[in-house]
Amino acid sequence: MSSPHRTSQRQVGRALASSQNGTTTPGREHQRSRKGCPECRKRKIKCDERKPECGQCRRSGRVCRIIDSLFRPHTYSFLASSSSQRTIGLDTEAPSVERPRARTATPGSPPPQGGSDPIHSTARSLESRHAQDLYDDENALVDLSYHVGLAPPAEPSPQALVNTSIQHEQEAAGSGPLTNDSCTLLNATPESVDRDRYEIAFFLRYFSEEPGRWMDVCCDHPYFSEQVVILSSICPLVRYAAVALAAKQLGYMKKPECVVRQTQNHKSMLQAFSESSLDFLWYGAKYYDKAIQILAQQLSREERSTSHLSPYGVYQTGLTPQSNDLSLLGDYDSTATTLQVLAACMLCQYEDLSATMRAWSGHLHGIYKLLRPYLSDTMNIPTAVHVPQPMKAINAVYWFFALNDMLDGYVNKRNTRLDFRKICMWRRMGLPLDDSGNLMPSYIDEAHAETILFKALIRLMCQLVNSDMGNSVEWNAINEQFDRWQAILPLSFSSTITWPPLAGSDVAQQATPSELFIHESWFPRDVCAISMAFYHMGRMLLLIHRPVEAFLRSSHNNPDLLTAYHTLQQDLRRHAMEILAIARGAPNSTVRKYLLQPLYVAGRCLADTGERQELLGILQQIDDDLGVFTDYRQKDLSEEWGIPYKPAEKDIVP
Repeated sequence: MSSPHRTSQRQVGRALASSQNGTTTPGREHQRSRKGCPECRKRKIKCDERKPECGQCRRSGRVCRIIDSLFRPHTYSFLASSSSQRTIGLDTEAPSVERPRARTATPGSPPPQGGSDPIHSTARSLESRHAQDLYDDENALVDLSYHVGLAPPAEPSPQALVNTSIQHEQEAAGSGPLTNDSCTLLNATPESVDRDRYEIAFFLRYFSEEPGRWMDVCCDHPYFSEQVVILSSICPLVRYAAVALAAKQLGYMKKPECVVRQTQNHKSMLQAFSESSLDFLWYGAKYYDKAIQILAQQLSREERSTSHLSPYGVYQTGLTPQSNDLSLLGDYDSTATTLQVLAACMLCQYEDLSATMRAWSGHLHGIYKLLRPYLSDTMNIPTAVHVPQPMKAINAVYWFFALNDMLDGYVNKRNTRLDFRKICMWRRMGLPLDDSGNLMPSYIDEAHAETILFKALIRLMCQLVNSDMGNSVEWNAINEQFDRWQAILPLSFSSTITWPPLAGSDVAQQATPSELFIHESWFPRDVCAISMAFYHMGRMLLLIHRPVEAFLRSSHNNPDLLTAYHTLQQDLRRHAMEILAIARGAPNSTVRKYLLQPLYVAGRCLADTGERQELLGILQQIDDDLGVFTDYRQKDLSEEWGIPYKPAEKDIVP
């Protein structure tokens, strides 16, 4: 993200200074700070810029937000003003964001001035309600009123990770700089809480109901969609990462209003958003900036600007000179690391939405570095005492990472970071494997069988990505493992609702299936549908990369080589149509999100023009409905098929 210009900072300082009516001390010349904390700029005095608390604020007993000077303050925020505050007429500079398309007005446009601004009007109407009436029972999960101790949108000290009452007492007593303790508090002033807490509550609920569930695909007990919202009230890093992901997804959707809960408050906010000159992508970039800034400074343990760092650079700041591992000194804070890796997963999902491959891979690289201490056979990491269900948190992170690491390995044609040969590591994360790496069905708990089988398939896909498919021995070994995995599947992996109906039914007797129905499947459990999609994807990859000598040997059973090629094409199409059938069954958003790569591989194996066009339509519909960028997949398939590709019409902002 780009750093703010000094000229912009001087403009902000002058505007803030002009809005103050304070008096000056006689005989003393007050100098305006050019890069000081917001409080010193407001008071028109020189700031020594000491961190985490400047000398002026310490002596006057004010709350110092020196970290705000690292990025230019967000001068326009949703529901930012009240009737007692003055509107500052400044142009709003949008954070840098890579955006394939936009749905609404230009995010960099200045907000409307004066009382006609719909956002400010909504602010005044909502602000008139009592805090207890603002969030009713159905919104209780994301109630961010004062009693939950919500930290200010202005970033806390980089060492502050979660809020407790300790730091407030330290600041009141004029204590020293903040420590790296994960229980450090930075209480918010009422003005800063009012500024952003409505939009945070709005986006947090949506995160819990949509992208958070995507990230829980490998969990029997959801963690991201439930516990992250709880942690967000005490951890700014987690809060900003979750909000950024939710806002960006809404910004990429064609009709975001159709998926947001229609409570009274949400309706008011949606109306205000639609009438504002700032779109959801702007808010996603705003909170992504905040999260990246805090994460980089926590990892580096330094107070410095990090806006120029890429995701790769962010995690490099925490490396020791001796190794590529993050520092594990005596003051290692397991709570801080757990919260950091949770946030890193959400930032990774943020980049995945827009298919920014390098940034996505960069976050995966960082997640692996943060996660590596928990995967060591020798190191015993203490439990994160301030994180609810800490072992479930690490388990959720591990399997989210394993799935994305496998996809990253396939897309970028590289080995996965996780080694499928480390049996102890996979056992620790819940897979009952024997010493040879084979799944032991007798040790699978029936209550968690579907999830365990999906996890075993993820490991098997990692092995497939890492193996040399030109080696007949390796190819045969993986092919046999796919056979064993498929042989132990319970009935839940067989679609109970499949069209067309079975032969012999009344409907089937009245007309041929091709006249009434197309092949579609639906699974009661998401994990079963996703598992079968990846299973058929793996089978297609095995057929595509089958060693030449093995293919020629199999052709001996056919009259000629052409028949063998036709048999291969039929096998590929059969697996491709199974994936297409799952997509046709209109599964929920979680299944559709993870169908993207299987659909892409299936598309490469289709020869019928109608089926190809149907698959492109499915990809485009996922793009519109979920806000997941699929244009590059559609373009690649069209080029491979030799047909012209015309991108779908979008509301592109020049």
